[in-house]
Amino acid sequence: KTADYDLILITGHQLEHTWEQGEHKGSMMREITIQFDASLFPESLLEKNQFLSIQRMFRQAEQGLCFPIETIMKVYAQIDAIAKEKDSFSLFLMLVKLLHDLSQCPNARVLASSSFAQSNQSAQNTESRRISKVKEYVNEHFAEEIRLQDVAELIGMTPVAFSRFFHQRTGKSFSEYFIDQRLGFAARALVDTTKTISEICYESGFNNLSNFNRLFKKKKDLTPKEFRAYYKKNKYVI
Repeated sequence: KTADYDLILITGHQLEHTWEQGEHKGSMMREITIQFDASLFPESLLEKNQFLSIQRMFRQAEQGLCFPIETIMKVYAQIDAIAKEKDSFSLFLMLVKLLHDLSQCPNARVLASSSFAQSNQSAQNTESRRISKVKEYVNEHFAEEIRLQDVAELIGMTPVAFSRFFHQRTGKSFSEYFIDQRLGFAARALVDTTKTISEICYESGFNNLSNFNRLFKKKKDLTPKEFRAYYKKNKYVI
């Protein structure tokens, strides 16, 4: 059904978002994710006349941009081709063509209000600043043992108040967020390095391989070994 298609573009570095896999059991579900670094399209390039429509689209997409079904149907074959292409130069040309075609859509819908996007992007006052401080600390020390009390003291709260505060602002308990950061590091290492799964387990902060495998499978729906094999087969870099 055409109503079952979604196409989203996000260019905002601080715009928080998440897509969870949920409980869908059907065999017809398919997801294609295209990621590219901002350096691929420097401002000096986007200021050229040929790229102005893409530049405007990128600015809109800082708040998240959702495309209508008519546009999705027009570019579906292009997206499918990108997912199968292995040559990096061809991938780049195909990506530029896709972005140009998307930029011609007159009725793409912005997902986040400007005030929401700005508050996510600035994250410089009161509560968001404290959350940012906690996240920065976790990013730097995720491989170490971090006690709830130590993180709470970092932003001047009691452990109980911090637990409630963190869950209200992020939708996760601190322990869930902490484990997600470790698993995120592990997932990147599985894709981008040739280190053994055991090495990645301990470098990610886990001290038990079976526990690491169990948590990874629960979160990603694949074992670390299956995850690495899948992305090794399907990952192409532009």
